[in-house]
Amino acid sequence: MESTAKAEIDQDSDFYDIMQARNQNKKPRTQEEVEEDIQYFVNHPLNAKKMTPEMLELPEYQALQALAYEGSADEIAKNFKNHGYDRLNKVLMKDSKNESKDIEESIYCFDQGLEQKHDDKDLLYYLYIGRAKANILIGQFGKTKEDAIEARKFKESEQSWTILMRSRIFVEKYKEAIDYGTQALKKFGDSRVVNDLLKKAKDEYKKEEQRIEEISTMRSIQQDKKYQIYKAMRSKQIKIGKQVHHLPEIVEISIFEDDNGLLHFPVLILYDEYMATDFIQDWREDQTLKDHLEAVFAERAPWDEKGKYKFNTIEVYFEADSTTPLDPKDKAKDKSNKKYVKCNMDWTLLKILQHRHHIVPQYPVIKIVCKDSAFRTSFLNEI
Repeated sequence: MESTAKAEIDQDSDFYDIMQARNQNKKPRTQEEVEEDIQYFVNHPLNAKKMTPEMLELPEYQALQALAYEGSADEIAKNFKNHGYDRLNKVLMKDSKNESKDIEESIYCFDQGLEQKHDDKDLLYYLYIGRAKANILIGQFGKTKEDAIEARKFKESEQSWTILMRSRIFVEKYKEAIDYGTQALKKFGDSRVVNDLLKKAKDEYKKEEQRIEEISTMRSIQQDKKYQIYKAMRSKQIKIGKQVHHLPEIVEISIFEDDNGLLHFPVLILYDEYMATDFIQDWREDQTLKDHLEAVFAERAPWDEKGKYKFNTIEVYFEADSTTPLDPKDKAKDKSNKKYVKCNMDWTLLKILQHRHHIVPQYPVIKIVCKDSAFRTSFLNEI
């Protein structure tokens, strides 16, 4: 490798720590940072509609001009690679004044290097592995996987396998990570990093299996389908928690996925004012509250003697943070400042379940109150 790329981080533990911090502990950006980025983006030579004398003096333009396009294809690609690693290493070494800009520029350089027509396998490896590192820092785990696989075509390295495994672990695709780890062990059996990642993937997969067994709404489902449905809920950011309400055993409660990949849920409806309940056996994720509740309130309920509860007089809520999530990662970083969250009638069930303070207590539970009743005030004032 050229001297300008000597600072490349090959210690996976360091790389992983920085990556994890970026993807899990992001702080809100200030308005000044946002405005600075906008100005940078507008004025950057890559985005300019025309060049001005002032722009020609910018260090960004001069750097890009030096890179492109002097020399042979492999020389140009090496220049882009070196500049890409310079930007990336500023982030990895925690020496960046603006991480987003440096990562964006590094990806651009790796892209440009890969567009050059050459057959230097070592160079291609470093371009792909560099872009994989940059992409994993910004949470582009699918692109990270693709680049790590491409890098392996040109050079077998422990690093390409570990980045590949981590790209799967971060999206909770533990089976894939285990498969890649098993393959990596055949080539790098003494690698501490590979062994540690494989153990992590196996441990997390085992925890998932245990959580799946705790979900009462999937007990009647075949084992292979259980995992498929659980992963579908995870991919749709639905958080499942411990059970709060217990229905009679004769009531069949089951979550299932249809041929179009849509989830169907049993939904419990509570009317706290009258200690009454309704139960909808099959509520598809893309159906709104209006879709079901108009039918529910088409006729007066036997417990509603005064006929107060009508579709145009009701409000729908769910209880925020009502239970403990089965997966500790799903715990909200901050508690809701309200016990009940109001839902719009046009919201789909999926939108409700995806709310950051909604932990589904095995199956969805919604509460309905009459907006004109005195009970509503005491209900909303619950602590």
